[in-house]
Amino acid sequence: MVVTKDVDPAHLFSLVARHRVTWAFMVPTMWASIATDDAMKQADVSSMRLLVSGGSPLLTHTKETLMRYFPRAGLNEFYGATELGLITNLRPEDQLRKIRSVGRPVFGMYVSLLDENGEPVPKGEIGEIYVSGATLLREYFKNPEATAAARRGEWLTLGDMGRFDDEGYLHIVDPQEGHDDQRRREHLSGRH
Repeated sequence: MVVTKDVDPAHLFSLVARHRVTWAFMVPTMWASIATDDAMKQADVSSMRLLVSGGSPLLTHTKETLMRYFPRAGLNEFYGATELGLITNLRPEDQLRKIRSVGRPVFGMYVSLLDENGEPVPKGEIGEIYVSGATLLREYFKNPEATAAARRGEWLTLGDMGRFDDEGYLHIVDPQEGHDDQRRREHLSGRH
């Protein structure tokens, strides 16, 4: 395992080449920095087999650049949190066909999108993301109010909004997008 505080792309590439690193986990801003650095064009990344990104979806041009420069490495994007662990994963074979998705729930984890009344939203509609499963947080340390606010029975939310596509892939959306959808539906129904 190679750990460094220096995330300069040229330094990271030198570590990959020197230690024959096989996988790396970084957040999207770090991957974007690497994808736009000229050092990548001369770097020996032939040892890389797995790229992992988490925190938010990768920008499309960053994803495409990474896949081009790391042709032997499978790219995985996940959605997760300290409170819940890994929730969803977008596998390498889905990267270019499910742009801006964070994938499907991983084994042992369940995701439901609920409206403000705690009811599941129809497929394609935006709802608050609730998670249940094997690694669910029992309670926030010495903070019963936060625990109560985040829980709905066996489900826990981080407050993120999302929607499922027709194949069950989760897409994180801006909370404002949900409000815009609601205003549009109200306008169309004459309730504005």
